[in-house]
Amino acid sequence: MLKLIWFVQTVFFLVSMLLTGLFAMSLSGADFEDVMKTSESDHAIFMAGLFILIGCCIDVGKYLFWVKRRISRYFKMLSLVLMVFSWLASCAFFLSSEVRLIKETQQRSPEYMSLQQEIDGLQKNIAIEEQLLNKRLGSSYHRQWEQAQNSAARIERFQAEIAAKQSTLAQVGLSSSLNQLETTKLFTAISHTLNIDLDTARTVGYAVLALLLEVSTLGMISLAGAERETNSCLLSHPAEHEPLPDSDPAIDADCRQKLAQLTLDILNGKIRPVLRVIKSADYDLSLDQIRAVLSDLHSAGILDTDIRNSYKLSERVEHSL
Repeated sequence: MLKLIWFVQTVFFLVSMLLTGLFAMSLSGADFEDVMKTSESDHAIFMAGLFILIGCCIDVGKYLFWVKRRISRYFKMLSLVLMVFSWLASCAFFLSSEVRLIKETQQRSPEYMSLQQEIDGLQKNIAIEEQLLNKRLGSSYHRQWEQAQNSAARIERFQAEIAAKQSTLAQVGLSSSLNQLETTKLFTAISHTLNIDLDTARTVGYAVLALLLEVSTLGMISLAGAERETNSCLLSHPAEHEPLPDSDPAIDADCRQKLAQLTLDILNGKIRPVLRVIKSADYDLSLDQIRAVLSDLHSAGILDTDIRNSYKLSERVEHSL
């Protein structure tokens, strides 16, 4: 059980640390694809790596402070503050990642690409007209000056068309891209069911997901600590956690008779007060019951400690025999 708890705790820890690190990297203005490009400068890669390291250190500190929360209330408060930051970072990373995926899907849609090509064509026309305008303005002929005015008018018209198309560019192909992402489909269905805005449904959904991740991780740490304490307590005091014997009077009387017989045989020297020897004999007693008899006799001064954590009759008992 402890190994399973440790494994789940490690998975939660790594996921939370990864999300916090990626969000911290996005604060540097870079993403994972940019860092992997060989054309990126060393300075950009260094800044991205530095922010990832800061995010990971925040998550590691959160878990270490939570483990030592019983030492000081300050550690617990600091861990909770770092948990809130990690939670917000995870939410922000989820939201920004989906927005980026929606944008990439939208830019690959036929409607968006067609409108973008029209804008690119208008920009090329503006570049051509600007070259003609500069050339005609530098001419000494009056007729060229009149044509330059026509070029300036066409440039102005092209710029107005580009502005109009760019104003609609953000919405072109957006509906089709929303229907291609499974997460967006889910949040759209939730927003329709609850009659709330899509952005609200997406924000609340990712906030709950990130909160469950943080709480589950801290819960796993607490559970692992409790499991270790339970195991150590069982190892230190095995007799205290032995199941209670049957409350049947006949069984209790039979058990007491066996214990009395074992005690009498030890006192008479018929059997050595060694756990292994007694267990191999036909007393039908558990190990904890045998240990209890030996411990009581040792406390009474009848047995002395022998080698290898065993017992032997004390010298005065042997002389009396």
